[in-house]
This record gives sequence, structure tokens and C-alpha cells, in this order.
Amino acid sequence: MILKHFFEGFGYQDANIALKLLVGTSGTVDIPCTYTINDPSQYFTASGGTHSVTVSASPANCNMGSWNSSENLSWAAFTGTTSGSGNGTWNVAYSVDSVAVPVGRIGAVTIAGSSHTLYQRGIANQQGMVFDERTGFYWQDEIYTVEENTAYNQVQESGKVLNWDHAQAYCKARTQADLLWTLPTITQLSGIVETSNTPTIAPAFQNPQSGLFWSATSTGSTTANSLDFTDGDVGAGLKTYPNYVRCVGRKGGVNPSLIMYLLQ
Repeated sequence: MILKHFFEGFGYQDANIALKLLVGTSGTVDIPCTYTINDPSQYFTASGGTHSVTVSASPANCNMGSWNSSENLSWAAFTGTTSGSGNGTWNVAYSVDSVAVPVGRIGAVTIAGSSHTLYQRGIANQQGMVFDERTGFYWQDEIYTVEENTAYNQVQESGKVLNWDHAQAYCKARTQADLLWTLPTITQLSGIVETSNTPTIAPAFQNPQSGLFWSATSTGSTTANSLDFTDGDVGAGLKTYPNYVRCVGRKGGVNPSLIMYLLQ
């Protein structure tokens, strides 16, 4: 009745016609859909495998909208539905190839506007690496020995437990795979955090380690940023303190971390 009087006040003699003009000739209201996925990431062993992500539309009475998927990974491919429209739920399936080398990999596909990250470990090796296709960086993935863990707990230096200056020199001296190796910046190091994992590092790494890891990001003359893979938190500590080290490598070009090292 209120709508009828409202439209009559603007000269509409037939409130039913006015309502159809408002909501469309079909007499239904267009309600946009929002699309979400149920799974932000998935881990695979070196053998590869398959996985399915569910796309859901909301609210329950929505009726307008569409979504699609995209990927450009050489080692993963969609195997079924990749798009949809309107209301409903859909399963987006994909497959991941096996790995035959000691190099894990990280990549991402886009499903319904959301990023879905893929983590895959390489075959077991004492001097492995992880390649992050999202950034183009290679990461050191070596075993952290009992001696190194003891040194860390006793605030001493051993192997990959080093003070800040030694950590930078250690990474710079690496020659693995003819890559340009440096101590990662705090931004680079934060890029391999996966808070749903324990320790909080991407599950593509075969040799995870909790505790503080040095970054190349200086916060003062005597302090620098470190990242705690126990919980993924960033902090700052004295450069004389021994922390764990996980170097980052890059093919060719000039690595920003190297510039930071040379300018000190």
C-alpha cells in the first residue's frame, strides 16, 4: 500500500506497472552474487596428484554474476569446470605433475577471483631447493643439523646459524645451480610464510625449521629484521645475535638483496 501511494504521487496510476519498472519486466529483483572458494592452498608430494576446489555463490537468493578460472603453470592444469554463472556451487578440479628433481615448487592459480596456492615438494635431497613461480625466486632447502640447532639454542654459531654479517657473506658465497644467492629481505622471507603449516613455512620445503631467521633488512646500525617461523611474526634483533639462515637465489640480473649488501 505504501509503494502504491508512493508511485501514484509521481503520476503512476497503476502501481503494478510501476513495480515492474522498478524490479524488471519479469517481476524479480536482480541480486548480485559473491563467489568464494573453500580452500586457499593445497600441498602435493613429489608424486603429484589431483585436487578439487569448491566455488560457492552467496547470498542464498543471489541470481546475477559469473566467475572463471585461469592458470599459467607448466606443471598443473584444470581438468573440468572452470567457470560458472548465477547461483550454485561448482567443483573445480585440477591435476599436478610429478617432480623428478630435488627442487620443490610453489605456484598459484586463480579460481573465481581468488588465489589458490599450490605447494609441491621435490624428491628428497640434502641440498635441495624450492622454486617459487610467483616471484621467480629459488630458496635454499637444506637439512638443519643437530649441531646447528644446538648452536641456535645456546646462542652460538655453527653451519647455517650465523650472526647478521656472517649470514650475508654466507649467502653471497653460495654457488648452487649457478644462481645469484643473497640473504633475503624481510619482504622476500615473508613471502614463504604459510601460517596454516607448522612450522609456519610453505609446505613445499622438505626441511622446515622453527625459530628466528635473518633477513637482509637492516633496522638500524646494530639491528636487523628477522622472521620467526614458529609463528610467522616479524621482529628485530641485534646483528651480533646468531639466527638461522635460509638464502634466496635468482637467475641473472641484479638481485635487490645484493644491492643492499654492497651498499652497507
